Amino acid sequence: MKINFKPKQRRELDLIGLINAVFLLLVFFVVTGTIQTRAPSGIELAASEDGALRPAPPNAIALNSQGEWIVEGVIAGPEGVAAWIAGQEDGAAIEIWVDSHLEAMLFQERIRDTQSLAGRIIKVITMRSRTQ
Repeated sequence: MKINFKPKQRRELDLIGLINAVFLLLVFFVVTGTIQTRAPSGIELAASEDGALRPAPPNAIALNSQGEWIVEGVIAGPEGVAAWIAGQEDGAAIEIWVDSHLEAMLFQERIRDTQSLAGRIIKVITMRSRTQ
C-alpha cells in the first residue's frame, strides 16, 4: 500500500489589515490629541489674607526663630522646659509650636538637648512668625 503525503501548503499571514488598523489609530490619536505646553517651573504658594497669629495655647511650649524656648509666654531655658514638662500629666501629648523660620538643625539640637521629652508623645506644629 502506497501512501502519498501531500506537502502542507504554507499560509501567508495577511498583515495588511493589521497595518491599516494601527495606521488609523495613529492618525486618530494625532488628530484628536492636544499638545500641551510645559507647565510653569515656578510654584506660586497660596497667601493668607488673615495675618493674625494665635498664640500657643497654655498646654504647649514654643520655639521661636532664634531657637529660644517659650513657656507660658516667657523665654525659658532647658531647666524651665523640663519643669513645665514634669508638670504635665503622663500620657498627654506635648505640643511644640515651632516658628517656620527656625532652621531644622537648630530645632533638632533643641529637641535633643531636652532630655525630659524622652518617652513622651510630641506634636510639632509650625507657625509663621509675625515679621517676614
